[in-house]
Amino acid sequence: MKNILLIFLKFLDDLIQKKNIEIITKYSNKKWDTYIDIGSHDGEMINLLNKNFKIKKIFGFEPNPESFNNLQKLRIKNLKLYNLALSEKNGFDYLQIGHISSMSTINRLNEKSFYTKIKKLIITIFYFKTEVYKKKIKIKKNTLSVILEKHKIKKIDLLKIDTEGHEFNILKGIKKYYKKTKIILFEFHYDNSLIKGYDFNDVDKFLNKKNFILISKNKMIFRKGYELIYKNTRY
Repeated sequence: MKNILLIFLKFLDDLIQKKNIEIITKYSNKKWDTYIDIGSHDGEMINLLNKNFKIKKIFGFEPNPESFNNLQKLRIKNLKLYNLALSEKNGFDYLQIGHISSMSTINRLNEKSFYTKIKKLIITIFYFKTEVYKKKIKIKKNTLSVILEKHKIKKIDLLKIDTEGHEFNILKGIKKYYKKTKIILFEFHYDNSLIKGYDFNDVDKFLNKKNFILISKNKMIFRKGYELIYKNTRY
């Protein structure tokens, strides 16, 4: 029964990513130097973009060891994988791994939220469990700027972030590489199920100061969230 749910969720994700690809194609070339995928999960977006664009270097970041194992099975020669989380500073943290792996997050769950109750209901129906997360593990985290400097990255054609509420923390860790980034794609949840400590206005103002403007806001189906695409005005 849970397989039916996962197939349905993948179907919804494919629909929204198709829209994202259309926007990204409009504002970029077919040949890319570097693609950064933060919160790679099982490599869905990596596979999709690798089919639509000619990319020299792909970097994938995924702290969940179960999903990372699936990532390692991808047959993409130019793919460099990291089994760690990204944030605004280096150190360690704890990752809550969901029964639905795409729900895994560093952020704490707001137990009083209506949307949390919906999540628990779904888990109860399809997984016969009462909690959203099945376990918590200690993970290593780093800033993206440290990794990029190590590899001497000169240009980022697309930076994609999907980390269930930790997106703004990651954006703060990019530092000087904003000047080298063309497009940023990230998921933003408007519901209060996850305790983030920031809202859309905080992220928007932050990116505006880095010379990025919002060019696309795609509504996620059946969810109170959007896929946001920002473009660097320098390009």
